[in-house]
Amino acid sequence: MDIDEKKQHILNQLEKANNNMPYLFFKFCKTRQYAEDVCKGMLYANTPQYFRDLETRTGKRGQGDIHELISEIDAQDIVVYGDNGKLIDKFELGKEQTFYPSDSDVPIVCFVGIGISEMNILDVNSTRITFKLPFTDEEYCNISEKFGKYCVIISSHELIKALNNYHKENGFQQVLGSVRYCKPNTPDRINAFDDGLIERFLYKNEEFSYQRECRLVVMRKIPDDHYICVNKLESSRIIDSKDLSKMSFQISFKFTEKA
Repeated sequence: MDIDEKKQHILNQLEKANNNMPYLFFKFCKTRQYAEDVCKGMLYANTPQYFRDLETRTGKRGQGDIHELISEIDAQDIVVYGDNGKLIDKFELGKEQTFYPSDSDVPIVCFVGIGISEMNILDVNSTRITFKLPFTDEEYCNISEKFGKYCVIISSHELIKALNNYHKENGFQQVLGSVRYCKPNTPDRINAFDDGLIERFLYKNEEFSYQRECRLVVMRKIPDDHYICVNKLESSRIIDSKDLSKMSFQISFKFTEKA
């Protein structure tokens, strides 16, 4: 195993140790007060219907998405042949859309979450890894305008622990995971909708992949105040979003060798 293979092995082990989840989540907020709410465990949510209406109202795709939680199959056409293989007729079908009406009011909390393998790795050795976020210079310049002036850095370990407690106290099914960006009619995405899996909330069209989104979905009707309230996130920190380009991150670790 050469040095590059060793580094990749370490990255793979780190991702596996964290169940292929990002180690850090980034929550961008327009105001300092909103950022402080996140640190208190007050996670502001919106619904699929909100995101659909947002694009309809503004005409802008991005934060708004008229296809949010809608499964779309482009069947195109049916061709009919006779016994001799001769074409009899052709029928155009177009697109078929399906969705669960109850999904429209389900709360979704959006984070930016980036896996270790996607980071800009500065250094890797047997005890630590140092990295920067994989944003381009242009993305760093526009990050405050596109996402929010303030950024809350959240430990995934602490957030998952808080969500586990929320589940024990309230009983709602939930999922926290990275969004899977793909074409609308991929088999896994269609099956998630057809089988009614909660993972259907983790699919979006590939054009949105630049968002690097992670989602918390709680299977309940959204509260009147839009907040999913979990335990205080003690280790979370608020920074100015513009300062992210100056920051690097380091994870220390210790692997236990097998006998």
